[in-house]
Order: sequence, then C-alpha cells, then structure tokens
Amino acid sequence: MAEQSASHEAGFRLVRSRSSVPRARALLRAKLGEWRAGQEAVETAELVLSELVTNAVRVAVPGDRMIGVRIACRERGAWLRLEVSDAGDGRPEVR
Repeated sequence: MAEQSASHEAGFRLVRSRSSVPRARALLRAKLGEWRAGQEAVETAELVLSELVTNAVRVAVPGDRMIGVRIACRERGAWLRLEVSDAGDGRPEVR
C-alpha cells in the first residue's frame, strides 16, 4: 500500500515587534516538528521566515496592524510554502 503524502497548513498573527522574529521561528519549528518535516527543511524554513518577518516588521504601517504568517507543508517538508503579510499599502520592490 502506497503512503499518501499528507498536506498541512497553519496560520498565525504576530505583533509588529522585533521579538516576533524569534516567536515566528519557534511557532514554525513546532508546526514542522508536529508534521515530521526533515531537519534540513526546518532549518532552511526558519532562515527564510526570519528574513520575511524582519522585513514585515520594518514596513511603516499603523501600529495596531499585525503581521500574518501562513505555512503549508507537504511530503514531510519536501514542499514548503511560507507567506508573510505586512499590512502595508505598497508593493515589494527589488533592490
């Protein structure tokens, strides 16, 4: 019998603070551990999420707006999607 690849998704909101960067990493690590993602995928995802949340914290928006994070995982981390929303009005710019 072939093993079906499980698909998992989770989301959470964070306050606009530098302390949200390690908080996001911890929440990600916990979810990926629960979903049995491989160690390499966890480490890479933590690095990417840290950068995305750091950028979101830096966006100038009203103070009460939060940062949104969505995680999608398939095949024990062989496929990951990380989304971060900063509630800003602008568009991303490549520098």
